Amino acid sequence: LTLDKVLSSYLPRTPALAEDLVLGYEVSRAYHYTNRTEVWEQRPLTPELLQYAASDVRHLHQLQDALNMKLPPSIVTKVRDASTERVLMPAAAADRRAEAPTIVKKSDIS
Repeated sequence: LTLDKVLSSYLPRTPALAEDLVLGYEVSRAYHYTNRTEVWEQRPLTPELLQYAASDVRHLHQLQDALNMKLPPSIVTKVRDASTERVLMPAAAADRRAEAPTIVKKSDIS
C-alpha cells in the first residue's frame, strides 16, 4: 500500500490531511510517475519538494497511534524492531536500507 492510501484508511479526514494528500498526488504525478526522481538530488530542494517531504512525515505519529490500537501487540513489536534496525543500519548498507521490506504480511493481521 502507498502512504496516501494508508493515511486515508486509518486517519480521520482533516483539512490538513486532505491538503497533504492532494499535494502528494500532484508531486508524485509530476516527478515520480514520470521517472524524474533526480530532483531529490538537487540542492537546495524547491519549496514544493520541501513541503511534499514534510507532508510525507507530518501524520506518522498519528498513524502510529491508530495502528497501535488496531494491530496485535506482536505485530507492533515486530514493526518497531525492524524499523529500529533499519534506522541504526550503517551507511554502507544504504542500498539495503532503501529497499522496502515486507515486515508484516496480510496473513499476520487477518
